[in-house]
Amino acid sequence: MKANKLREMIYESLMTELHKKGHEDPKGRELMKGEEDLDETAVPPKHHKMPDGEVMADKDHVEEGQPAFQKTPDAVAYKDFKKWAQKNEKAVKGVLVKAVKDGRDAGTDTFLALRQVWLAWANKNAKEHSRIPNKGPEGKGFGRALAVMMKKDNLIITKSTNKLTDLNEGLTEALDKKDVAYQLSIDYTGNTPPKITKFNKKGMTVFYKYKIDPKDVIKSLYKLEPSIKTKHVGWSDSSQGGGAHSFIFEGKLTEAVYDNILKAIPDNYSYKALAKDVATIIKDAYGSHNIKPFIKELASQLKEAKLEKEKFTEPAQMRMDEAGSLWKHFDMLQNLRMDSMDLEDDMRGIAKELSQTHKDMEQEAEPEGGPKATKYGKDITKLEKEYKKKKAEFKKIMAKIDKLEQF
Repeated sequence: MKANKLREMIYESLMTELHKKGHEDPKGRELMKGEEDLDETAVPPKHHKMPDGEVMADKDHVEEGQPAFQKTPDAVAYKDFKKWAQKNEKAVKGVLVKAVKDGRDAGTDTFLALRQVWLAWANKNAKEHSRIPNKGPEGKGFGRALAVMMKKDNLIITKSTNKLTDLNEGLTEALDKKDVAYQLSIDYTGNTPPKITKFNKKGMTVFYKYKIDPKDVIKSLYKLEPSIKTKHVGWSDSSQGGGAHSFIFEGKLTEAVYDNILKAIPDNYSYKALAKDVATIIKDAYGSHNIKPFIKELASQLKEAKLEKEKFTEPAQMRMDEAGSLWKHFDMLQNLRMDSMDLEDDMRGIAKELSQTHKDMEQEAEPEGGPKATKYGKDITKLEKEYKKKKAEFKKIMAKIDKLEQF
């Protein structure tokens, strides 16, 4: 139906109501008797009629086999996403940490990264929930809605603070009981494998048929997660033979403290100057009696860091294989985004310089031609070539980003 025809019908309908109240048609036309004369087949703009006669908005129409568009995460689908995210918590958390670290705005970068995490899960496990907003304000809104749901469940995003960008911190988040048990069993030379009788965020207890050196247990844990410091607290004999070693997890240097230390160290600071500063801190803050123990511990940590190579057990490797592609994808995507922003900055700088060069040429160069005019001409040509080169690189990177966005 044409727009003017529809407007005419609406006008006649309004006039009918006015006529009932005693008004006349201002155009002197004969008014319609009632609604029964209206064209009931009229379809409002941006709507269409389905085969069964139902009138549907164009934006709500979904072709058969095409996933329904989701402006926010589907509540039912989120339950499956939650299970997947719990299994891949370390990888997902790593993606969010890297997104914030490489980005410019913690909130925006976190929400866009969460959008990508959902898309990665949906494309692999639930295609029917993969049609979500693209990057931009709507994509950010989708990620924020997902962050709210995850925060409520204390899933990766902690619910102990008011921010949607604060992540959970746990000492055993990088350690899995099955992985630890497997690592201890392959490192043990005895016939009866050790058995973990207690395991939580504070520590663990391991039963051995024969008493062994607790340092061997600590070394096994170091292979799985070097950042967690383990301390032996005792051995208890068993009446049936053997006994149990008890350990506590003392934690690791928080990211905030680590970042503050790195920020405080100048880029050109020598290791000798750093060693001198550390020695002063140990002597003044911890006391001279702790100098020797500190040196011994430092030498031990440096030796282990050099000699020990991280080994992945079968369960750990399976998780890494499953999350590896996800991590590599986000790492590549973040790097490309950073490259694109750098190129945009370069292009803006060149455009600004090019504009200024044109202005300088108009004011300083000889109108009839000369040395200055020649020099400015060469400078402009060089800048234009450089700008075209940067623009071509930018287009290639954006094409790669668009392709990765479909992952």
